[in-house]
Amino acid sequence: MPKIKIRPIIILLSGIWLAGCDQLSEIDPSGKVVKIAFISSDISGAPDESDEQDDILAGALVANAADPFLDNGDKLEIVYARQPESAKEIPGLIKEYLKRDNISAILLGSNSKSILHIKHDIDAFKIPTLAVVATHPDVVKEVKFISQLSFDDERQGQAAALFVRDELLLKRAAVFFDDDDPHSGYLGQIFRTMFEQTGGVIDGFHLVSELNETTLEKLKAKNTQIIYMPMSAKKVLTAVTLLEALDWEPELMGADSLFARVIQEYPDRLDELNGMYVTDLYTDKNDFVNVSKFVKRLLGIYDEMYRDESNSDTALGVEGYQVLKVAINQCLDRSNGNCINQKVRSIKNQQGLISNISILSNGKARRPIFINTIINNNLIMIVKVN
Repeated sequence: MPKIKIRPIIILLSGIWLAGCDQLSEIDPSGKVVKIAFISSDISGAPDESDEQDDILAGALVANAADPFLDNGDKLEIVYARQPESAKEIPGLIKEYLKRDNISAILLGSNSKSILHIKHDIDAFKIPTLAVVATHPDVVKEVKFISQLSFDDERQGQAAALFVRDELLLKRAAVFFDDDDPHSGYLGQIFRTMFEQTGGVIDGFHLVSELNETTLEKLKAKNTQIIYMPMSAKKVLTAVTLLEALDWEPELMGADSLFARVIQEYPDRLDELNGMYVTDLYTDKNDFVNVSKFVKRLLGIYDEMYRDESNSDTALGVEGYQVLKVAINQCLDRSNGNCINQKVRSIKNQQGLISNISILSNGKARRPIFINTIINNNLIMIVKVN
């Protein structure tokens, strides 16, 4: 997901969700507090995702600081005192939050791999849980209280394959995927299936362990036109380096979060993605509303809380908070998990930062997929798939 500066995000947010200082001042605080827990960890406790999780939390906290009150004056608060070292600790942490804070909902920043291991344990608490970045379709399968904020991998993989066939008019492709990551493996398989169903030829379907000069030389000899790589930033950059050594320039395509991960982990190598295609939740836009007094106040809040520029993980944190706020607002009993969960799964065309968000009764999010090309460190939209 692309790096999006916090200032245009805040400006746009104010025009969509917040009517300004005057309206907020009309709410008479009730003195009651309703709590949302932010929880996130990867499956092993490794630090790779810490930046992503921090950015998601930052977005939620900024949105909360700007718009903390429910319609009846109850104040929303985000609790996040301790993050687990491993996803296996998440159920215990939820139990702790329920006992100590009587939380009404959860913003879950973990990836698909983590959630798939513990989703039934989470669901058993019957607390509305919004998975912010997890895109594997099985995240919401056979559970009732976990919903997704991002589009799922089935739609994403199909959109990528159809774009290559219908827009780029390319017939020969290869796929590299990480079999240790359900997100990567699922995307690779869906892309392959749709590409072949539309008359395309898959010259190679390879594990990331097969990413080497020998494999790439074989693909070059087959005149492979594009390589689809739903992999980590590190592996994609490895592929770019190998291709440069071979003096071969096929088209390249990555998946959601690649742009943001390169910015977070390898900012000095961002230019190596120039010309690459990516599927994403966002795209660069300039049609932001004018700065108001409230926006200036909001920018001040952000500057007091954070020094670094935000990226689109922060944008997802903002949107996740607002989805839960809208749902909680519709339930008179803020502790009624069934009501809040039903409202989450009834979100329809809620205005997000640059597109509408709906969440279906099965917990899947419905929102546009942007297919961008990376040009001069910016995401330039080519196709918007509704």
